[in-house]
Amino acid sequence: MEYKINGAATYTTSANLSTSYFSLPTLNANSYHYFLIYAHTNSGNSSPYLYTYFHTEAVPAAPSRVAVELVSVYDRLTRKNYDTFRVTWTDNSNVEEGFYINAGIEGTKGFVYSPDVATVSADVEVFTLPRAAYDSIDGGSTLIFRVRSFNSAGISSYVYSNEITKK
Repeated sequence: MEYKINGAATYTTSANLSTSYFSLPTLNANSYHYFLIYAHTNSGNSSPYLYTYFHTEAVPAAPSRVAVELVSVYDRLTRKNYDTFRVTWTDNSNVEEGFYINAGIEGTKGFVYSPDVATVSADVEVFTLPRAAYDSIDGGSTLIFRVRSFNSAGISSYVYSNEITKK
């Protein structure tokens, strides 16, 4: 059996295998691993009879510069403006499938975080809290938002916004 990683110019020959499995010394994140499988006899190797590969995915990098601000949004249905919070961040990954956004409301024992307020797609860097969610927050409440990226390999750490108080 021979293998190479990420389109290397040549394959590396592994030891002759007498078993049906092989362990790579390392699996590099976000890389392609290619294999050529041969039948081996005392007279040598056959032509490759199996070519296969797999891709290892990296956990996405956490976003940065998470910020929240109070904004006024125009509602086309009611034809009125309403206040809400807009959360922005910088996407630092090219392998995320999306972002989870949470909100924490300050309580007597620190901030209490809700389950995910929203999930947005990859490459999105802004989320505006829906009117109903904003209206459900008591006036004078202090909030912090947090954002993390995700994909099938895992979830990044949270990155926190500034504090903001609802008027």
